[in-house]
Amino acid sequence: MCSAPATWSAKKIARTYWRLTEIEAMFPVMKSDLGLRPIYHSKDERIEGHLFITVLAYHVSHLIRTKLKANHVHESWNALRFKLNRIHRITTVLPKSKHRYIVLKVDQKLTPCLQRIVHCMGMSYDPTAIRCKEDHSSEPSDLKKPPDS
Repeated sequence: MCSAPATWSAKKIARTYWRLTEIEAMFPVMKSDLGLRPIYHSKDERIEGHLFITVLAYHVSHLIRTKLKANHVHESWNALRFKLNRIHRITTVLPKSKHRYIVLKVDQKLTPCLQRIVHCMGMSYDPTAIRCKEDHSSEPSDLKKPPDS
């Protein structure tokens, strides 16, 4: 049972107010960025699945913001999302022969701001490491023929 607001300290009232403000600020994010609305599903289980994924995404975004705030990073979710969307992976396809090729996927170097975010989240990030090296082969029948001209 919650204690009555009349018995709360000024600090607790302020903290509760700021939490309410944060939650209200997340509703537009949930509706747009996280895809809560519109729902184009007609079956109940699909609607429930859509809502579950959206609320799960909200909790992940809240966890990220909480961890960052504990490390004195007080940016809005939109600002964080904008910065995190700037992380890129470069994919290079190197032919070995007519039907064989190598795919290399390498992450870019992070800006100091992104390095701080990754560090605050307790993650490691090594942009010099090749994230993925795949050796592919394709049979001649798999290759698309050029259109007739």
